[in-house]
This record gives sequence, structure tokens and C-alpha cells, in this order.
Amino acid sequence: MSEQRVYVWGWLVRVVHWLLVILFALNYFVLSPGGDNHQWIGYAALSCVVVRCWYGFISNGYARFSISALRKTEFKKHFAHLKQRHIPAKTGHNPLGWMMVYAVFTAFVVLATTGFLLKETDYFFGSSELEWIHAVTADVLFVMVCIHIAAVLITSIVGKRNLIYAMVTGYREKNR
Repeated sequence: MSEQRVYVWGWLVRVVHWLLVILFALNYFVLSPGGDNHQWIGYAALSCVVVRCWYGFISNGYARFSISALRKTEFKKHFAHLKQRHIPAKTGHNPLGWMMVYAVFTAFVVLATTGFLLKETDYFFGSSELEWIHAVTADVLFVMVCIHIAAVLITSIVGKRNLIYAMVTGYREKNR
């Protein structure tokens, strides 16, 4: 049987995904907190989230935001697919994946907002409470990233779909 591919992730989704990976890694692991580069990387990450959200509302494909993806029936379908050890090729994010997308985007917005308030406003400059919120949100985002990576690996193995390949190339194989 010849292997067929299904185009699931467009270039914009993939570019934003990998840019967020790079930008978060730079700000979390490499750059000094509060420095100009840290600040600009944060603004770039927020821009990526804004572009992705815009695209999520206007697109018609798998990248489209949908509350229906969080319905109880969608969770049941996803767990049934995992139980059968078969994730369909013609699907985008599963309900847990969508929850993670929303949570990660929220964390990026909180980071950008708190970072902006700390650096650009006199009122919040040096606020220990805001610095704490910013630092905790960054740590929570790091934990979410770790959970995301683990979930992708587990779902790829259990569901017999190479999800990382799909996020790099945009394609999922149709038949295995």
C-alpha cells in the first residue's frame, strides 16, 4: 500500500509554533531578565501569538479555533482513538491539545503584559508583586512546555502518528 500524506499544518502555524519555541527558549534560558533583548523577544513572542490568534479565527482548516473541539464527545473520540492506538491522519489538535494551545497563548499574553508594565510604566516599575507574577508565569509556561513535549511523544507512540514530523513538514501520513 502506498503511503499518502495529508496536509494538516500550514506554514503559518508551523512558523509561529517554532518561533515561539525559539523565543521562549531564548528568554527563559539565555537572555538576562529585563534587558532590552529580553524585552524585544517578549514583544516578538506576543506578536506571534496575536498573528496565530488572528489566523485561528479566519482560517477554515485544522488551525481554526473552535469551542466545539472542547466538547465532551471530542474528548471521548480522542480517548477512543488512543485506545485503538490509531490517531486519524485527517485531524488537527485533539481537545487536550487545544486546551494547551489556549493555556500557552494565555501565558504568553500574561508574560508580555506584566513585562511591559514592569519596564514601560512608572507605576509598576520595580513592583515585586508584578515581578513575581511574571516569574511564576514563565515557570508555569516552562512546565506546560514540558507537558506538551511529553504529550506529543506519548500520543505519537500510542496513536502511531509522528506528530513532530507533521509540525515540521505540515504533513501526516495517511496510511501506515
